[in-house]
Amino acid sequence: MHIRNIQNEEEFQAVLAAAKADKNHRPLMPTQVIRRDNKEGEILGCLSILPSVLFWLHSEKVTARESKQTNEFVEGHLSAIGNRGLLVPCTVDSPLRPFLTRVGYIDVANVQLYAKSLIIH
Repeated sequence: MHIRNIQNEEEFQAVLAAAKADKNHRPLMPTQVIRRDNKEGEILGCLSILPSVLFWLHSEKVTARESKQTNEFVEGHLSAIGNRGLLVPCTVDSPLRPFLTRVGYIDVANVQLYAKSLIIH
């Protein structure tokens, strides 16, 4: 098996097509391709290695404008260091929830979120 960064738009689209052909899977912003044996082998899957940004903004003191500025900072910072996407976990009762879809975030329904620390204590 060979895992490497997706090289171009053509390969990106090939990954999406392979996933769709496999029970209509829809990977979220793939960043790496998994191929059999070599760089040009059969596409077996992909990875979406994306930063996850956790927000806490005061529910009564933060204005919509301040929320927008925070989001613009996060997106600008991550884009500047080479990230092509991000995940923003959001609770169902968050006032940010409707804002996120209005500024281009996709509501990834029916997903269970897990967390694991890689830091040894």
